[in-house]
Amino acid sequence: MSANVLFPGSKRLLELEEENRRLRKAAPHPQAGRRPRKFGVNHWGQQNSCKRNHRKLATKQYAGRQSLALRKQKDRDRRLKTEALPTNSALEIAAVKELQKLGFLKELSVSFQPLLVDRQDSSTATCVAQVFLRCTDGDCRQRINVLTLQNWLPCTDRIGSKTTPNKLLLLLRAWVATGLGRPPSAYTLARAAGMTYKPVKAVLDSLVSLESRAGRERNECLRLKGVVEVDATSLRLVRVYAGSKTFETPIKKWLAAHPRTPRPAYWLLHFRLVGAVQRSDNRKLVVRLLEHKVAPAGGKPPEGTQEIINSGLLRSVSKGSTLMADGAKSWSAAARQAGHRGDTHHVCHSKAQYTASSPNGGKTLGTQLLDRSWGCLKTCIPPNLSSRKHSSGEPAVLECVFQTLWRKSVGAAKLLAELGGLARQA
Repeated sequence: MSANVLFPGSKRLLELEEENRRLRKAAPHPQAGRRPRKFGVNHWGQQNSCKRNHRKLATKQYAGRQSLALRKQKDRDRRLKTEALPTNSALEIAAVKELQKLGFLKELSVSFQPLLVDRQDSSTATCVAQVFLRCTDGDCRQRINVLTLQNWLPCTDRIGSKTTPNKLLLLLRAWVATGLGRPPSAYTLARAAGMTYKPVKAVLDSLVSLESRAGRERNECLRLKGVVEVDATSLRLVRVYAGSKTFETPIKKWLAAHPRTPRPAYWLLHFRLVGAVQRSDNRKLVVRLLEHKVAPAGGKPPEGTQEIINSGLLRSVSKGSTLMADGAKSWSAAARQAGHRGDTHHVCHSKAQYTASSPNGGKTLGTQLLDRSWGCLKTCIPPNLSSRKHSSGEPAVLECVFQTLWRKSVGAAKLLAELGGLARQA
């Protein structure tokens, strides 16, 4: 077509092009002709020595052997022990009685004498005060540290020699202080209690094991009824390459399902959960782990019908319950195959539809309650927890998931008392 040939609206188009050219000349690119910024902060108008010192510091922080030495020094500073808390005999004995009342320490047997306090160094007020039990048998008279008799505590020398009942009580109260939020780290509690990292980490690992075991048992036996919201989520992503041995099976499944698709440079492995929550009680949340599935970067694999059935989630939901799902139609197919008699309603998240009115004017459709539960669940998972660590064939993050489910079912007010009950039963 010739440039002189006009068409409807051509005059207005030419005017807009001319105006665009004029504006581009009046407002050039602000970064045109500028050099890229140097590494780090600017030192305009300062001496060259300041610039050289800054470049040396930047190199030390980000590259080379000096970077490794700096990271080690920061790690040593983070592990430094703070000043120990003042203690005395009455305080330690009172702490033992409080721990016995809560259930973290066993009650005294008639074959042992009353509590004794042994000081390693009585010249200072901040020394370690250890509480012992002495056998009343005339031939025995053996002295036993009261903390080494507990089944839930790890039997290590550090627990008996570096930990006192008063410090243990402080750790337990700080551990449950966050309530339903993310528990504090061992570094934070060690510096607050004037202890080193390893004994605190051993105690916290035992507490996590108690809570996760209780959450797993509750998750297996819980049954939901009424209006139940169902959905899937992805906890973590792991980059997987073609030479991976751990995730060799998911890679082979993807290659068999996509024979004509070019092989990507890497896949993303999604640690996926399917969950169901009862609307009448948001503490009743049931989760199941889906099988590992890889997908190219940029897309999340949806939950399939057979995956939902194999997970066993619908066995925890009564047959007459009403299911609220998102746009995945696999929930309707899985409910039919599982023999559910209730209705299944959907909202399409891909079309920005998150809630909708029921056709009969009853319940509001959507998975808003379960979405909030997913957000709370992901917040409680430590960000520094490695996604590649596996225990008994499942992701290590599941231990934090079951711990969060148990805390959610108990509530923040009764957390310390219920945790003592778990320690008493261990």
